Amino acid sequence: MKQVFINPKGEIIVDDMPVPLCKDEGVLVKVGYSLISSGTELMSVKDGSLVSKVVHQPQLLLKAFKKISSDGMQATVDIVKEKTERLSPTGYSAAGIVVEVGSNVLDLKVGDLAACSGAGYANHSEYIYVPRNLVVKVPQSVSLKEAAFTTIGSIAIQGVRRAEVQFGERIVVFGLGLIGQIVCQILKVAGCNVLGIDLLKEKVELAEKLGINKGVVFDDSLLLEEVEKFTKGIGADAVIICASTKDSGPVNQAMKMCRDKGRVVVIGAVGMDLEREDFYAKELDFLISRSYGPGRYDKNYEEKGIDYPIGYVRWTENRNMEEFISLIESEKINLKPLISKEYGVNEAPNAYFELSNNPNTLAVLFKYDLEKTENVVDHIFKIKEDVSKDASKKNINIGIIGAGSFAKQAHLPIIKNISGFNITAVSTASGENAKKTAKQYGAKYCTTDFHDLLKDKDIDAVLVTTRHNLHKPIIIEAAKAGKHIFVEKPMAMNYEECREIAKVIEGTGVLLTVGFNRRFSPFAQKLKSLLKDKKSTLMMTYRVNAGTIPLDNWVNDPIEGGGRILGEACHFFDFLSWLSDEEPVEIYANKISRTDWWVIENDNLICTVRFSGGSLASLVYTTIGNSDSGKERLEVYTEGTTAVINDFNELILSGFNENSFKQKIIDKGHKNQMEYFLKVLKGEAPLEVNVKDGVRATVCCLKALESVNKGAPVTVDWEEYLR
Repeated sequence: MKQVFINPKGEIIVDDMPVPLCKDEGVLVKVGYSLISSGTELMSVKDGSLVSKVVHQPQLLLKAFKKISSDGMQATVDIVKEKTERLSPTGYSAAGIVVEVGSNVLDLKVGDLAACSGAGYANHSEYIYVPRNLVVKVPQSVSLKEAAFTTIGSIAIQGVRRAEVQFGERIVVFGLGLIGQIVCQILKVAGCNVLGIDLLKEKVELAEKLGINKGVVFDDSLLLEEVEKFTKGIGADAVIICASTKDSGPVNQAMKMCRDKGRVVVIGAVGMDLEREDFYAKELDFLISRSYGPGRYDKNYEEKGIDYPIGYVRWTENRNMEEFISLIESEKINLKPLISKEYGVNEAPNAYFELSNNPNTLAVLFKYDLEKTENVVDHIFKIKEDVSKDASKKNINIGIIGAGSFAKQAHLPIIKNISGFNITAVSTASGENAKKTAKQYGAKYCTTDFHDLLKDKDIDAVLVTTRHNLHKPIIIEAAKAGKHIFVEKPMAMNYEECREIAKVIEGTGVLLTVGFNRRFSPFAQKLKSLLKDKKSTLMMTYRVNAGTIPLDNWVNDPIEGGGRILGEACHFFDFLSWLSDEEPVEIYANKISRTDWWVIENDNLICTVRFSGGSLASLVYTTIGNSDSGKERLEVYTEGTTAVINDFNELILSGFNENSFKQKIIDKGHKNQMEYFLKVLKGEAPLEVNVKDGVRATVCCLKALESVNKGAPVTVDWEEYLR
């Protein structure tokens, strides 16, 4: 399918992409029309270059220097290169025909006409996946051309709602671009008297033709006089600013136009260096209108389809979208005069050029071919021809399921450089990411549907690096398809998932390993060899200074990520069990009392672990420390010896007949584990980390959280979940 992007230089390009997958919470739409926003999108094009972003965000350079010191120059160059070559999808207002419906969507069906909203969803693309709350059904009497305005229309509606206008009020609309023209029409429907202001005479004349009471071409010296005449000396009841400028002039002029206790509402992106005099003297209300309405930027609403009760939130963004469609259907709003031109999607650079260079241009539409609507959508995009049969026999063909930043940093560069692996296919939710990653790492095809990899008889194994909640279902289906599995931690998210995975792996006989890479670090391997002849129990302390992540990060989501203890502490429970050669039998964990709003108590634990042979470990996991003190420090005490692994670039030994050693680059064992997994797949080595290790680590995390809730020690009977 064709899709429009902005490249890192800020240029518009059209590229072929795999069709997005339809998820359970939304619909797949074949697009008929999509609308270019003359404000937001042009701003993205102008500000889209990487150089521009670095200039305005010098902290990015600081992060790069820190990355070089910890991971080395080549790893940092690879990450920077990946980001600098990334394409950004454009568009956020489209309309088309529903061709596939997710299992959780009950009120839409295949064949329905639909208007779609949302950056990252309603793209300029032949096919789009859109979550349910960002889609509204379009009646047959409304053309898709008009329905493509729905996002812009809902923005305008929300701005008018924020102004709380009443019948008969006199409202000034400052800026008569696309949103301003629609705002004026909505105000007239609401029974208001409207004065429109713009720099361009043509836009003022258009607004007058579409029904405003009076239009004024911007003139600083006469503006207040015109407003005073229009409002009969009272001043505007409200001023709605739809202009786009970094200048604060429109806001401060709006305050001068208002009557006492009037309202100023900002929809456009304007400067807001506010002058206090009029603001204070008139006791004005200053309001921002945030996009489409309540629900915007709320992941639970937009992505998961959790609606707000109508008794508490009458007008959500979806209900604003519905109302705009109703205005079109009842012919209370006229959009046809706003359409400046239509282009085919392949003409995207010309369309943006038109918008950028003709100030009178308002709405530009992309038109797509709806005549060829396939019954079955193919998500595969071929990068190159099939690999030869001989190559397939000699090497292990691996499919990549999930290619986020971690996979690109920790796994894919390693796999590419290991002789004996072929990266055959890449599957990710983002078509752009799937294609880019597949090309970068030499895969023969990419797809947005991981089932395509499982159906491929040439693929021997899969690397699963998706979000945590997807690990179990992918493991189950991959195992049943006969694919060997390397899954990133955590293997599972609850006890029942542990049972299911263990049962299926045993029944299918496929090999499953978990990304517990720290075992394979040269520092860990050296320490393990030094401890192998020790007869006494171990005393271990493992301090993890994990650092903060945003509260709304998917890892903190109880459904998608399960929290940081489940998501990361499984590493350390596994490592302590492996190092001691003993099984955990009891965990006692305590959490801190919250010290600030950004602290998640359950992310800050001290866990005491008692092992079957008498060894003890203390695991300290915290998010409130300073990164300059390093992330991980393990101390092991036994038989008059002490060993310290410091951030996996230093092993300090005391009491051993061995010297300490250190290196500049951190080595947590990712490369060694992947090389070992290749040997296992070739039958040259036994499986070192298996499903039992995945179950044990997951159960330890769950038991630690259980102990926190109980305020008492809990027994770790992890083998129960293998049965």
